[in-house]
Amino acid sequence: NKNNSFLPDTVLAYHSNSHLGSISKAVNDMLSFGEQNITLVLGNLFSNVAVNTGVVGDVFGIAQLSNGATTSSLSNKVSFPYFSRVVSPSSGQVGVLVSTIQYYYDIYGPGWDKVSVVATANEYGINIAELFIESIGDDISIGTFQQYIVGATDFDVELREIKNSGARIIAAFLEFQYGEFIVAANEEGLVGEHYVWLVSDSVSGEAMPESASELSRGVIGAFQHVPTDTPEMEAFLDLWFSLDPEEYPGAGDFVSPFLFLAYDSVYVAA
Repeated sequence: NKNNSFLPDTVLAYHSNSHLGSISKAVNDMLSFGEQNITLVLGNLFSNVAVNTGVVGDVFGIAQLSNGATTSSLSNKVSFPYFSRVVSPSSGQVGVLVSTIQYYYDIYGPGWDKVSVVATANEYGINIAELFIESIGDDISIGTFQQYIVGATDFDVELREIKNSGARIIAAFLEFQYGEFIVAANEEGLVGEHYVWLVSDSVSGEAMPESASELSRGVIGAFQHVPTDTPEMEAFLDLWFSLDPEEYPGAGDFVSPFLFLAYDSVYVAA
């Protein structure tokens, strides 16, 4: 620790496990941590993982600090007393996206009065989509609400329903496979100057293939506010761009906003 303002000359010991989004692996890791008397776990970025490890944490007294799980159910301190996070729940970004649509509806009217929604069929996607639909208000209608299972290879049904809905605004709450979906949407004629796409943090906070990036110009996205003019930010960027990418894969290249949140979670834990 090089920051003398807290925990001076202190080394933080840690154990590192990677479950790659597997719920069963994450749960087994939590059980293993419990056997080792480890009482704090950082990470568990995905909402569908966190709601399961949160149950384990409650049973075995293991606190969790997540840098990305946003599903609103995790705010229930009765069900998840040992869970904390450095991100706001889904309702935050839903409020921003709904306000954006309502703002342009008030100005332009027709064209902004109908929205079609598509989400990954998991905790993250469904939670945001349902909150969005509940919050959209009476002036704006929902053209269709489509879901696809993570790992799907064909989006024809979902895209056809969106196209048939007649909506020009498409809200995509996709935790995975946004790149594949937007490419398929373009082939269906749903990308271009006559359509507006809105996305949540799982898309706006990550890099994407060049083909998807080109099609995403003008997409409106929401993400947690990350201050850029702080000493902590400067320290992180100095460190990130000085690391050897051979030893720290990804270092020195694109900085995902999720990395800032991960970095923050370490500070919070310390």
